[in-house]
Amino acid sequence: MTFPVPNVEFRPGRPLTFGVVAGLLAAAAFLPLGLAAALVGGLGLLVVCLRWPFAGLLAVLLSIPLSTP
Repeated sequence: MTFPVPNVEFRPGRPLTFGVVAGLLAAAAFLPLGLAAALVGGLGLLVVCLRWPFAGLLAVLLSIPLSTP
């Protein structure tokens, strides 16, 4: 028995995209550099994973050695 999977595309509008970017930049201004990079990178990976799952997985694997001190 199979279940139908709806085809969902993640396409935010421009105001939403600019709002998220502006919010991330504002948050990054008040956070330590490492935490700000992790926040921006994590949300960016979330968007990439929703849109392109294989690219998101590759980005996660590549970011592990870069994030370790």
